[in-house]
Amino acid sequence: MIAHLVLMKLHDPADGAYVTEQIRSLAGRVPGLDRVVGGASVVRAPATWDLGFLMTFSSPEAVESYQSHPAHVEVAAAIRERIREMGTCDIAVADAV
Repeated sequence: MIAHLVLMKLHDPADGAYVTEQIRSLAGRVPGLDRVVGGASVVRAPATWDLGFLMTFSSPEAVESYQSHPAHVEVAAAIRERIREMGTCDIAVADAV
């Protein structure tokens, strides 16, 4: 299983609910995407990201195909202008996690 971590800083934190809704809408729409959880940070500090998401994929190939999947492309276009900064990391994890 691959854990795809996404962290975002927004131009306007008030956009958090919209961005979260868009990201969560990917669940069930992309083959190999098993789970989407996350949302606004509950701790506010200068170095804290505004939003964080954990997406689990069945394989590295599923993560790669996700990048060009029409649902992901659509969501990325809808939220792109609201994001000031974003980071991702893909980690292989045991299925028990």
